[in-house]
Amino acid sequence: MRAVAFKEVGGPEELAAPAPGPGEVLMRVAYADVNFGEVQHRLGDVGPPGVRG
Repeated sequence: MRAVAFKEVGGPEELAAPAPGPGEVLMRVAYADVNFGEVQHRLGDVGPPGVRG
């Protein structure tokens, strides 16, 4: 699974595929996108991730 989850500036992070719990389903996503603000956070242009304001 390829995820673009981040807690610090940098590239995408490889994560293990999640296992669904009771009453949950696992869905395959073919396409997803990010907006320009998220790209700026990834590059470190607008402060550290998770900071609003």
